[in-house]
Amino acid sequence: MISELYLTQNCGHAHALGKLASSVDYLVWEDSHMCHIFAGQDPGNYAFETRSVRLMGHTTSVRLERKFWDILEQLTDVQNMSMAQFLSKLYEEASEIHGDVSNFASLLRCCCLNFVDRDFDVEALRDQAGQEQAA
Repeated sequence: MISELYLTQNCGHAHALGKLASSVDYLVWEDSHMCHIFAGQDPGNYAFETRSVRLMGHTTSVRLERKFWDILEQLTDVQNMSMAQFLSKLYEEASEIHGDVSNFASLLRCCCLNFVDRDFDVEALRDQAGQEQAA
């Protein structure tokens, strides 16, 4: 027994929607415009921007997409820190915890994703930053 597999093509990926008993395999492709939401965004969002930063006494550069820099600006505002303060503190703490920060740009992107996650507690971050500044 061979199954019919109905697939839809979204962003170049095939997602199985279901299968039925049949004697022939075939694919049904539906043209979806779901990716237009993402593909049609302002190219400035994903244009690279390189910034020179000082981390643990060494000058280096960090290259991120513009949208990530925008999110980092929001994140630093919530903590009442400058970008330089935040980057230095994050790098120092990550170095203390892991011993090495092999891909700082990826760490920053993940920080951004965590920050914009709907389950992220922005108020707890704000409170923690306030407590650290008061100490």
